[in-house]
Amino acid sequence: MTEGMTTAAGEAGQKLETRRADDGLRVVLSGRGCLDQALPSRELVERELSAVVCRLTFDATALGAWDSGLLTFLAGVIKAGAERGIEADQSELPKGIRRLLAMAFAAQALRQLAELLEQQPDAILRGKRKVENP
Repeated sequence: MTEGMTTAAGEAGQKLETRRADDGLRVVLSGRGCLDQALPSRELVERELSAVVCRLTFDATALGAWDSGLLTFLAGVIKAGAERGIEADQSELPKGIRRLLAMAFAAQALRQLAELLEQQPDAILRGKRKVENP
């Protein structure tokens, strides 16, 4: 049952809707998601994320062409949800988008690990010893 809906329309029929139902928020993407148009701001979705939202889902069945602009938007929304402890179900996004998001988040994790190792070069050894000697 839908409790509320927020809509943001861009150029050339591009549209973003958020639908709240039970403990989830569904982000509906339609039209083109390309940099040559005004893409929706992720703040539109972030405003809908609250303590009662436990799950974030996406509907991209009406999504047309897309590029890195949409990936940036989605990565920001997913990250904002994760910072609030909200699980993001990406299963209904196109396979290409899911793959690129996975690579982006993996690269981010590797950068964070590299920064940690620069700050604490022996951190990985300490972690290894903990595993070997529980």
